[in-house]
Parts: sequence; structure tokens; C-alpha cells
Amino acid sequence: MGKFGAKLIALGLAGALLLTACSQQYAKVLEIGGTPIPPGLYLGHQLTAFNQAQQKTPAAKTVADVLKADIDGKKAGEWIAGETLKSLTHAVFAQREFGERSLSFTEEETGKMKTAFDT
Repeated sequence: MGKFGAKLIALGLAGALLLTACSQQYAKVLEIGGTPIPPGLYLGHQLTAFNQAQQKTPAAKTVADVLKADIDGKKAGEWIAGETLKSLTHAVFAQREFGERSLSFTEEETGKMKTAFDT
């Protein structure tokens, strides 16, 4: 992982703690199709987008280097924001479709997912 990855994880955890502390004051960052997006969920998708940006900028040595880069013809910050919104929109759509079709997971499936996330 290296120093860069460790710093990124530390930054993400610090941000998550900050947003968790503020989450009672700010119950949502934005709404997508009427679905409120809480700060922690937004941060998770934003960190995923940042990781994707990092993969697209292999020459970047620091967070600042990643954020100064151009990705697919856009400034990295703009690209990360767009990917975050796209990812959240997909998640909201999937959750909505899952509910509208009255789908659910079995206890076995839920257990397998919990095991996968815990490891």
C-alpha cells in the first residue's frame, strides 16, 4: 500500500469521523430522485471515485498530484465529483428497483455478504 495509500486511508477515516460527528446537523448532503444521501454514503462513493482517479494517474505520487491531473479531458476534482454522482445515482436506482420488485436476500445470502465485507 505504501505511504500514499496509508495517508489516503487516514484522510478518509478522518473525514468519515468528521462527517459522522456532523451527520446529525447535516442529515443529507444532497438528494437524488427524492432519496436523501447522507454524508457517510457520499464520502464512501467519493473515496471510491478518488481511488479510480488515482488508478488513472499512475505518475501521481501524492494526493495533490492526483488532484492536479487531467482525467478524460477534465480536471481531476471535476472528474471525481462526476463519478461520485454517477455512482450514487446508480446505487439509488438499484435500491429503488430492488424495493419496487419486492426483492430480498435470504439469510444465507445476507450471511455470505456479511462474511465477505468482514474479511
